Order: sequence, then structure tokens, then C-alpha cells
Amino acid sequence: MTIEDIVNETIEFYQTHPRSVGTYNGGISCMYLGPNGDRCAFSRCCVDSPQVNQLLIKSENDRAEWCLNVADADNIQILKDEYIDHVYNSKFWNSLQSLHDSDSIWDEESPQATTRTLNSFGRKKANHIISQHTSK
Repeated sequence: MTIEDIVNETIEFYQTHPRSVGTYNGGISCMYLGPNGDRCAFSRCCVDSPQVNQLLIKSENDRAEWCLNVADADNIQILKDEYIDHVYNSKFWNSLQSLHDSDSIWDEESPQATTRTLNSFGRKKANHIISQHTSK
């Protein structure tokens, strides 16, 4: 998959699935693995195995980059095969995660809503992520 494919797939996914968020320090925060099995933009692309899920739970308040580094050091395949070409692009995964995390880019009733659209600011952000992380 290309960077553009992953970004567009992520947008399409969150138009019909709840974002994986919870409360943290009195505000809304991303959850790699939500209590209802919801996943954030990064963990949605990860292998669903006990070893990877334990790593995601342990790193709940860390960025995707931390997960990738720990998995690499422990020789764990963290990303599903279709995303593996981008395993060393941690800045991309952090950027993709920001699409999931930002309330201001989605038109929705709540993060747990099952229908939402990316607003014009969100589309600009998505296009910026694509251009920033696509090889010229």
C-alpha cells in the first residue's frame, strides 16, 4: 500500500467506525486498544496478536514511534503485511495518528459516533500528510 492508500483507507474507516478514545487527565485522548475492541489509526494497522496487543496496551500514552522501536528491538512484526513497507517511517505513523486524534477535523456528534465526515480542515491535513510522507 502507498502512503496515500493508507491515509485514504484510514479516513474511510473512521467515517463508519468509532474512534478509539477515552479520558485521560480530564480530556479526551487516543486509546490504542479501546475497551470495546476499537483501535486507533496506528493500532488498526498492527498485527492482532497477544504479543502486539500487550505492547500496545503497555505503551498507551506513548507515540507510535515508541511501539515501532520496541517491536524492532524485540524482533516482533508489529504491522500487518500490507503496511510492512512503511515500518521504519515512524514520522508517518505519528502523523496518521493525528488524523485519528484530532476532534477538530471531524464533523461528528461524539468520538463514539459511527458516522462522521472529515471536514475541509481535515482534508487539508490529510493532503499535507500525504505530500509530506510521499517520496518525490
